[in-house]
Amino acid sequence: MGYFDSVFFGENLKTDGQGRELFFPWGEYGRGYLMTEYPRRQQVRRFLYWSCFLAVLIYAVGNAALVSAGAPGGGLVLLPLFALCYHRAHRPLLRGLPVAQERRSLAVIHADKAKTISFGALLFVFCACTLIVWEILRTLSRSPTDVGLILVFVFFNVFTWSTGYMIQVKSGSR
Repeated sequence: MGYFDSVFFGENLKTDGQGRELFFPWGEYGRGYLMTEYPRRQQVRRFLYWSCFLAVLIYAVGNAALVSAGAPGGGLVLLPLFALCYHRAHRPLLRGLPVAQERRSLAVIHADKAKTISFGALLFVFCACTLIVWEILRTLSRSPTDVGLILVFVFFNVFTWSTGYMIQVKSGSR
């Protein structure tokens, strides 16, 4: 899988132990569907590419408009709308696909991710995220009612803990 394939499809398309391709509409953390036909695989890949492209485009334009209008949270208010549109758009792709029996635990998912990322990169991301979390906490101490900032704090906190776990896996302590 190339770089752009891993960016657009890495979380959504996986291969099981028998070499069959699985589609995870909500990423590895959700339910997977077995794709047996080549045309369906191509449809799913096209859908994932365009949904990612449109999400970034809509978020960039929407965020700029909302921030300039002074909306609290900026483009974060667009996330539920995008999730609803994505849910409605991917449902037809799932018709007739058998549900995969394979479910992966959070520990296994992060252990697999740790194998593909260098220790230095993990350490850099962990330190950067820790600094970002620290700065967000300092900012929240001055304005504790900023909903957008609280959501960003939660995201970076989860990301920091996840990266810390991958560092433990990579260093062999887990």
